[in-house]
Amino acid sequence: MILSSIIALSAWPMNYFSAPVAYLICIVTRLLYFVGFLYYLSRTRNINYWKLLIKRPKKKDLLLLPLIIICFSNILTLPFSNYYYVGFKSGTLLLILTLTNLFLGVLVEETVFRFFMFDYFNLKEDAPHVILLISLLFGSIHLVNMNLRNPLPTLVQVVYSTTLGFILGVSYVHSWNLIYPIILHLCFNLINSFVYSLFVSDIGMWPYYLINIAVGLIVVLYTALIYYLPRRKNRESYY
Repeated sequence: MILSSIIALSAWPMNYFSAPVAYLICIVTRLLYFVGFLYYLSRTRNINYWKLLIKRPKKKDLLLLPLIIICFSNILTLPFSNYYYVGFKSGTLLLILTLTNLFLGVLVEETVFRFFMFDYFNLKEDAPHVILLISLLFGSIHLVNMNLRNPLPTLVQVVYSTTLGFILGVSYVHSWNLIYPIILHLCFNLINSFVYSLFVSDIGMWPYYLINIAVGLIVVLYTALIYYLPRRKNRESYY
C-alpha cells in the first residue's frame, strides 16, 4: 500500500519523459490506483466512498471559508513585482492533460492522507499529534520529486506541503467531510501552481518566500484556532 501510494503520488515521469507522455503516465497510474483503492474499500471495509463526499453542510463549516486565502499566497506576490501575463502556450491537449493530472493527484492524495490515514490511526477528536504526524507524512512524500543537483525547490515544497497538510487535516477533522479538503487542495494547486505559472514575475527569492511565509503563518494560526477553541469550550463546559 505504501509503495503503491508513493508511485501514484509522485511526479517521477516528469524527469524522464516529454510532457505529454509524462502526464499520460501520471494520469493512468493515479487513475488505476484510485480505482483499485475504491475496490479495496468496498470489498474489505464495506465503505461507500461517495457517501464521504456527499454530506449535508453544517453552519460551522463556514469557518473553513477563510482558509481559501492560502490558495493565493503566490498570486499575492505579483503586486510586489513587475509581472506580465504569458498564458498557456503548449496547446489544448497538454492543457487538458495538465488539469486532469492535477485533479487526479488531488483526489488520490486526499483519499490517502485525509480519509485513509485518519481512519488508519483511528483518530480521536483530541489528537492533534495525529494531525501533525499525517501532515509530516504528507510533506515528506514529496521528497520523491527530489533532484539531487538542485534539492532546494523540493525541500521548500516539503515545508509548504507539510503546512498545507496541517490545514487540510484540520478542515477534515472540523467537518468530517472529505469534499472540503479536496476543494481546498484543488484550489491551492490550481491557483498557486497552474494559474501562477501563466505569469512571469521578477520578484526576488526572499520577498517571494517572506510573503508566502506571512500568508502561511496567518492561515495556520487561524486553522489552529478552529481546531483548539471548540475543544477548549467543550472541556470548560464539562468541568
